Amino acid sequence: MDAIIIEKSDNFSPDSSFLGYDVFFLDIESLGYRGDSIAKSIWKENNRANIIMITSEIINGMDLFSAHISGIIRKPVTWEGIRYELSDLRYPVAQ
Repeated sequence: MDAIIIEKSDNFSPDSSFLGYDVFFLDIESLGYRGDSIAKSIWKENNRANIIMITSEIINGMDLFSAHISGIIRKPVTWEGIRYELSDLRYPVAQ
């Protein structure tokens, strides 16, 4: 399984290739308003991507549905939360 953490919007480029990753962790507070648009960009290129949002806020479910996310981890992030989301991915991957 290959995973990537995207926590700064200035580290994200629409030209980035996301084909080599199975799981994406997006810290949407750090990404600001671009969190769901970044998720949509990832999913557009890699429609079997497992996108897990990390947040301390209550999120609009419709925004998440349209971003094709696999799960949500509430802050503070714990190993238990990570393990849970990885055990229940939308698109299971080899470990």
